[in-house]
Amino acid sequence: MSARQLNSQVSELKSGNHDTLRELFDSHFAYLMRIAYSLTQNREVSEELVQDVFVSLWNGRANLNEDTSFNGYLNQAVKNRCYTYFRRKSDFDIVDIDDAPHSDISIMSDCNLEASDLAQSIRVAISSLPEKTRVVFQMSREHELSYDQIAEELNISSKTVEYHMTNALKLLRESLSPLGYLSLIMTISYLW
Repeated sequence: MSARQLNSQVSELKSGNHDTLRELFDSHFAYLMRIAYSLTQNREVSEELVQDVFVSLWNGRANLNEDTSFNGYLNQAVKNRCYTYFRRKSDFDIVDIDDAPHSDISIMSDCNLEASDLAQSIRVAISSLPEKTRVVFQMSREHELSYDQIAEELNISSKTVEYHMTNALKLLRESLSPLGYLSLIMTISYLW
């Protein structure tokens, strides 16, 4: 599909055309599923996340920018959904120690302690970012705003947002790598 056709579809989507949403869904679903599945390794979860992206796209259609890369936008939206899924999943995958077999208690205690240490290390690393970089990072990762949305809200250029995100990821890698969280850092870099 050419850029002109895609811009035309984005314009129709902004005006509330349901058929255009269906066409975009049909033409992008398989590609976005591959991205989501490569991250989640779960078909059902991947389908749900991709569908959520299209629901959000429909709900936020008035804010779509016809000048931005629509394919890039969808690609990043799916990655952000996967990141949010993993973050929320880690919040809820804690088993109550009282319900666990006694032989597993010490293992689970170690895991909970390690997860708690990791969460604390991440919070400390994020809070130690320079203020503007931290704000941009949190808007992108916690509030799931696009670079253009962040730029508009903070009255800065998209390139400045990109600079702050690059800087944030670099500083987080530097801060967390001595603690032995290399696989997490690689995941953070890949998802973001």
